[in-house]
Amino acid sequence: AHPLPGSFSTALASAVRRGLEKGGAEVTTLNLYSMKFDPRLSADERRRYLGPTAKDPKLPPYPTIPRDVRKHVEALKTHDAVVFVYPTWWFNVPAMLKGWLDRVFLPGVAFKLPHLEPAGAPVRGGLVPCLDHISKMGIVSTYGAPRHITNVCGDNGRQMLCRAILPLFAADCAVHHHGLYEMDCCDVERRAAFFERGGAV
Repeated sequence: AHPLPGSFSTALASAVRRGLEKGGAEVTTLNLYSMKFDPRLSADERRRYLGPTAKDPKLPPYPTIPRDVRKHVEALKTHDAVVFVYPTWWFNVPAMLKGWLDRVFLPGVAFKLPHLEPAGAPVRGGLVPCLDHISKMGIVSTYGAPRHITNVCGDNGRQMLCRAILPLFAADCAVHHHGLYEMDCCDVERRAAFFERGGAV
């Protein structure tokens, strides 16, 4: 999730893909900027998000998947691992990636609501997970700040993925995080070493 085609993050995403394919994985890359993905949650999408309400009692329990999101949903449903590659800006994910999560990790796709499901349905993080076939999550990110400042400020993007998104995957889903800190002032050797680690996710 980086707007510049020649960015380090874009190169990292390519390295991750090559590494996974070398290991025999079938990989689908979703480059949100080159795909011109629209991260904006529309008023109608939000209205339908949580199903019937007193104001809209005839809405279906779960929203219809928007046409431009279907390819992304299909990728989630047919892969057993997800790797997020992005630059950390203001200690969070870029707006493009946050919008992707808002529009793709829909009720009925990524989770279901406990009160709409049969009693005894498994609940994690307050929701019934729907992506429990995903057994690995990778996070590859660059940071402008040093590690200790990032940790003090919360590393909100990583925390969101690990605390809100991870519970929607398999209960024993493994997490791999690779972070390059002080990206803007690190030397070529550190960047090269990180690039190699990113390809080994």
